[in-house]
Amino acid sequence: RCGKNALQALRNMPDKIEVKDDGYVALEDGTIRLLERADYPPHVLKKFRRHKERPPLNVPVLKGMYPRQRIERLVRRNMRQSPKSAMSPDTTQSRFKCVYVDCGYEGHADENAAINIGRRFLERIDVEKSRTAMGLDRGAGMNDALRIFPSRPKD
Repeated sequence: RCGKNALQALRNMPDKIEVKDDGYVALEDGTIRLLERADYPPHVLKKFRRHKERPPLNVPVLKGMYPRQRIERLVRRNMRQSPKSAMSPDTTQSRFKCVYVDCGYEGHADENAAINIGRRFLERIDVEKSRTAMGLDRGAGMNDALRIFPSRPKD
């Protein structure tokens, strides 16, 4: 995972954003590619139906200048996609797909949310302050750490 946030990067952009050829948008922390919809010939759609799969987005946003709000909606749509299987009991927006060209991460939206919550929690923890409170910054060894956090006796 790249750890980049396209929506946050868009908030720092001007009100009009340029979309280049093939749906590419240059942000301050990288390039994203935006797709609008799924448009396949009938024989390909038939193959998706036969395999009980949903077709992924494949039509890029047209070149031009767009309001930032429209780009934000497109980014959200590209990040939240349907599961591949039409038989999936999940909601239609259960898959997260990173929009950054150099990343390509794809995963379950709930797992991604848990990772983000954990990351925010870890950012709040001041490791040095924790080490000082435990007395581990004065050259204390593993034995001192075990004294502070004794293991539970086995039943």
